[in-house]
Amino acid sequence: RYCFPKEKSKYSGPSKHARDFIRNCLKMDPMQRMSAEEALTHPFITSAEEVLLHKSVRESLATFHSQSKLKKAVARMIAKHMTDRDRSVVRSAFHEADKNGDGKLDAGEISTLLKSIGKTDEEIARIQEEMDTDHDGGVTRDEFEQMHATGILGKNKKDVQEVFKLFDKNGDGSVDASEIAQWCDFMTADKIAEAVTEADGDGNGKISFEEWERAMMVSGPAEFIRNNKTEGGDAKQPENKLTQDENNGEKKQVATEKSLEATENQPESKPEAAAS
Repeated sequence: RYCFPKEKSKYSGPSKHARDFIRNCLKMDPMQRMSAEEALTHPFITSAEEVLLHKSVRESLATFHSQSKLKKAVARMIAKHMTDRDRSVVRSAFHEADKNGDGKLDAGEISTLLKSIGKTDEEIARIQEEMDTDHDGGVTRDEFEQMHATGILGKNKKDVQEVFKLFDKNGDGSVDASEIAQWCDFMTADKIAEAVTEADGDGNGKISFEEWERAMMVSGPAEFIRNNKTEGGDAKQPENKLTQDENNGEKKQVATEKSLEATENQPESKPEAAAS
């Protein structure tokens, strides 16, 4: 018998290819067990060298492409302020991936890194292009840290609130393109407009705190747009609000007063509706 490390372990353990390789090698039935020839052509052997990654870095890499434009821009701006622990973890991962020690991940090193977490060639090309913010053909340590900052941003609700206040220069409770431009001078006007449009659920040209929070918390723009707009393109009012448990980092769903009132007002003749 054998088992893989649990999800809560410090390191997320073997990659998808490695797990599949192990399972196929250890099958009890010889007829189902992988042959020597099959083993030598398995992706675990032929694709990439295994890279040991801390779980948080693995998660950041896995979700980076799907994060919203606004979240990536904000993370790039605040990456230099990450905690010493987070910085140590991501730098360790960078040095592990930087096989030739030149201080930059080239296409081959990035491919090796991303294949170790099961990414396809198409996904690797997109992720590399997005991480390479200066478009020099490689990923520097700073760019790698910005990627990780994108992954960890939003895990702490208090941090999301503080960064919103930082961007909300005039204190009107919303963030517009001009306020983003003051902090994100690396973005063109067109890129800022794209980020605002993606996050602006009600289409008023500004990002409220609720819209900001959703853009920081969700896994990607497609999910954000689905959650934030109706089929007709109008703003969709959320029935529930996701809050962050700061003690253990787990999300809990808390019903709004409107949902509670609706439940209390259900007629007694239809208890199944109230229960839902």
